Amino acid sequence: MKKTILLRVSALLMASLLLFSACAKKAPTLTYKDGAYHGESNDVAFRKASMNYRAQSIIRQHVIYNLSRSTKQDPTPLYAIEGLSESDWLTDESFTLYHNSSITLPTLTQMNPDTLYMRLSGDPTGSMMGYLGEDQKVKIDDLVDILTNGTSHPGTKIALAPTSCYELLFESKDYPGFFFVLEYWTYDEDVTHIDEAGEIPMKKGIVYDVVTDRFFVMSEILEGYLYGAE
Repeated sequence: MKKTILLRVSALLMASLLLFSACAKKAPTLTYKDGAYHGESNDVAFRKASMNYRAQSIIRQHVIYNLSRSTKQDPTPLYAIEGLSESDWLTDESFTLYHNSSITLPTLTQMNPDTLYMRLSGDPTGSMMGYLGEDQKVKIDDLVDILTNGTSHPGTKIALAPTSCYELLFESKDYPGFFFVLEYWTYDEDVTHIDEAGEIPMKKGIVYDVVTDRFFVMSEILEGYLYGAE
């Protein structure tokens, strides 16, 4: 009797795996061409967002599309994002954001974020190390203003590799389902970049934009807002 039950369970598991595999294989393919990933009949096109954007979730029930980058590589499955239309927004296992080519992504200012999270870099599902909620939107607005209108420096001026790397994840009710992402690099002690153009006191941390390759010296105000430091 036990043997029969085990055989039935094994058969069900195998059938489920085969069904999942079949669904993945049956998903339409998107192929890269002219800056976007297009369907076979060019009826749909998706673009890969820059590293400033990241999906917040993955719905793995079924594969929406298979992304074909090269005939030598296995296709990348694309999934829906919770709360967003799969016709406009998709993601992969790395939470990379893909959007319909008809959509223009918002800037950080246009997103009008109302929540800010901080967590260790490279851990998209890790625990939060800092947080500002809707009741602290004035502080978030202040940070966004600095990151938009404040003084920035080229990445070539970064003096040393950071001691620790974190991610700043800006979230907005106006644009649900994905984050705007910047990096926060910290040092154990005050750091200063010195060259022929002068000095840049990086202090104990910088906010770095990997897309524009520029950074902002704002560790004191950022940590003051996140942790209430004076």
